[in-house]
Amino acid sequence: MIERGKKIFLLTNNNQTSREELLMKCKNFDFKLGIDEMLTSSHLTANYLKKIGFDKKAYVIGSKQLGKELENIGIKHIGIGPDVMTASMGEYVKNHFQLDDEVGAVIVALDAHFSVPKLLKAMNYLRRPEVLFIATNVDAKVEFPTLIFPDAGEIFFVAFRV
Repeated sequence: MIERGKKIFLLTNNNQTSREELLMKCKNFDFKLGIDEMLTSSHLTANYLKKIGFDKKAYVIGSKQLGKELENIGIKHIGIGPDVMTASMGEYVKNHFQLDDEVGAVIVALDAHFSVPKLLKAMNYLRRPEVLFIATNVDAKVEFPTLIFPDAGEIFFVAFRV
């Protein structure tokens, strides 16, 4: 196809894979593609925010690769990694729950550390009408042989009902 003058892109909605990782996989299969032909949901999300001039902080339910893409274009973010409820719900809300006034977007993606505190924060950020809501993909779940794990679409559905 390249010989015929056609552009080829590799696209994935997997926010846990970086463009650099995809490029290495392509090289291993002897595909002659460059980094600009690697399109991930994380990269596209970051570039969308850049395109609209987003200048606030993002609350991210997602992977470190998604955070890295945001950092690459200068967008501050919070939320990546574990957020564990260390007490009862009432005690957690009273003593530990805190929202950041600088958050202007909630981004949801597959997150190995998904938890009730993360969902609680996302839903409360989204009560603010000015906060953008972005899902990197609409997959409801990831299925493994012995379990099902919620993906961005399911998180989006729950949080969007606010």
